Amino acid sequence: MPKINIDVVPKRQGSGYPSPFDAPCAERVRQRLGNAGGLADFGVNLMRLPPGNWSSQRHWHSAEDEFVYMLDGELMLIEDGGRGFIFACIVNYANYDLEPVKEMYARQHVIPGLSDGGAHVAFISDASFPTFLFSYWGRDRGADRMDIPDLVRRQTREPARFAGLPDRGVLAPGMKADINVIDFANLALERPQMVVDLPAGGRRLLQKARGYAATLKAGQITYRNGVATGALPGGLVRSQPTM
Repeated sequence: MPKINIDVVPKRQGSGYPSPFDAPCAERVRQRLGNAGGLADFGVNLMRLPPGNWSSQRHWHSAEDEFVYMLDGELMLIEDGGRGFIFACIVNYANYDLEPVKEMYARQHVIPGLSDGGAHVAFISDASFPTFLFSYWGRDRGADRMDIPDLVRRQTREPARFAGLPDRGVLAPGMKADINVIDFANLALERPQMVVDLPAGGRRLLQKARGYAATLKAGQITYRNGVATGALPGGLVRSQPTM
């Protein structure tokens, strides 16, 4: 196959769709790299899309696959009634495995967690982290899965102490009764969904979980099997000085 100089490959703006179906693709620019390289059995296209433009209308293939390789920017694949996502890992997945994460978790001074104060709610779901930690690293990982008591300690006592909250994190008399009752065998994350309910049309990514039989805050049941009970015993939390 000859080397392709994309600067000389013809560019075509728009699509061949009839009106009004051509509108979402009106500003896309396509270069047929497969034709330029002499490929006959499959096509290769370089597509440039301004923000908000589509690469194509929804379609399907009965006898072939379609691969999308993103060179720059962000991409949303529309499938399953518009509820599907393309997941692109930004960090800790360079070799297409979780070995870097495993190496970090192996260090006892590491406190697992993720929080950016909600700054990127349209791109990541921080709340999914604890469920994935237990269901994958504590159950589904395989031979090198992590010890459940150690994972519990890292998600309860250690973060509480680090954050200056000495009145919670363990089950003991006089401590805050903040408890999750977990059906461990059925613990799982559901498919993420995008919800548009923030001011000015802002989006946020939500991901529900299964397997939480009950959630208690200060001894009151706030959720049963993932359904809110209406109890709201929580309040503003402030760290406390520790010795």
